Amino acid sequence: MSELSNEHGREFVEREAYARYQEILAGAELILKEGNPARWWHRLYRYFITRQKKLDGLPAELSESIARQLDEVLTVLRAQASAGSTGQTSDYQTAAQNAIHDMAHALHAAPEIREASPMRVVSWEALTAVSPDIRMERHGTQAVLFVRPNENASWAEFPMPRTERIIMKGGLPRIVLKGLVGAPKAFLAAEFPVNDIDLVATAPAKEQDAIKAEALELGADATGVEWVDDVSDVARLAAGRDVDLNQCFLTKAGLVYTDRAAHAARSGIISALAGDRGLYGIEYLHVDGVRLINSRAFSRLLKFTAEGKTGSFDFLPLNMQLPLGVYWLVLARKFMAKRNGPELLERLHALGAQIGQVQEGETLMETLDRVHAESPFFRLSDGPLDDAGVTKWLANKLKNLADRAYRRQNQVRGDRDFARVPGDTVPFRVSLENFVPSAALQESVREEWPAFVARCDMRTRENADVTGRQSATARMAA
Repeated sequence: MSELSNEHGREFVEREAYARYQEILAGAELILKEGNPARWWHRLYRYFITRQKKLDGLPAELSESIARQLDEVLTVLRAQASAGSTGQTSDYQTAAQNAIHDMAHALHAAPEIREASPMRVVSWEALTAVSPDIRMERHGTQAVLFVRPNENASWAEFPMPRTERIIMKGGLPRIVLKGLVGAPKAFLAAEFPVNDIDLVATAPAKEQDAIKAEALELGADATGVEWVDDVSDVARLAAGRDVDLNQCFLTKAGLVYTDRAAHAARSGIISALAGDRGLYGIEYLHVDGVRLINSRAFSRLLKFTAEGKTGSFDFLPLNMQLPLGVYWLVLARKFMAKRNGPELLERLHALGAQIGQVQEGETLMETLDRVHAESPFFRLSDGPLDDAGVTKWLANKLKNLADRAYRRQNQVRGDRDFARVPGDTVPFRVSLENFVPSAALQESVREEWPAFVARCDMRTRENADVTGRQSATARMAA
């Protein structure tokens, strides 16, 4: 009995420590949400110093764990506050984003590469010889890539990075890879038009402005650049992708890709890699030793398949117990910005039904309405983030990273229970093979969408009002 009491007592203390840690994160989040990035550093520094002095009452190993994290963050904040006060930086958005990445590195060691795959390189000369739908031209120092879905289509042209500090990820590398391996034409055509330019970049702080300027010239927006320590470590970059089809990059040397990416492009069957992406999230969990993918990871599988960029994916019945949640809305907003948005949403709904994300008898718009009622903070009418928005978006990811780091270091148990049944780890194939589109449904979605967005925005405003009042009350209580 005493052992049981000790175990329960220990569990209570651990929960108390974790609750105290979450309070610290919540206070920091208020500063980041409501404050100007130019004043973040002094406010956060004072706040964390104060909280560091209030860790009494916790066992030494737990208070030391929290204090160690605070020390690491304070080191970065001290440097950032000093740089700002001495005039070393005037671009507070860039400085804030740099500091967030520095704190992320302090809190989170680079993950080990899982399922390492050898990288293959095909030169631009070889690529243009293999596919009639790929060609490269050089205009002085500027290389320009031309691609098309078939010989009857018009060429689309894209400038290539001039510096080795930038490589391309996403849609353009997938197009080149699909052309190289002879992917089914339908999967290649689905990549057009290329709406986003996605880059991976590295640079010391003093050179970031120049790299950002080149990224904008290449067509990337503020959220289209992934900053890493070493852009030349392509194997590690490939290991950190969301799906195997994305393990491909365009560099000054040509196309770099893995065998897994080539197989996914050729077969039309994709898999989630679901790794630990540091600041950008962890996308898996273990249940009784079974590795499951989280909602963000399987939302990527749904997106690629709904868009027709691939044909299918395998899914575990046990994984159906995790909800897609707010990613219904993330995908819906993204899809409805496209000309064929209703068609994409109908396809998404059909796929979601196959993996247990649609309630019995629920229509597409009923599914979206239910999910927004469960996640009323999500604003469907939001446009692309500006620099300040990106900074706060990164700050929120940093908060989540700090929470994950604490849970991992102190082995905080999750609170989700999974019901187990025989065969729940036997994968099944998810596809649109027998899907029949409905023109009438798509037209009704197009007609209902504006009213649905207005209704959701009103719900979001009402939720923000309630949350604001609760935050004010909390600040007064503190």
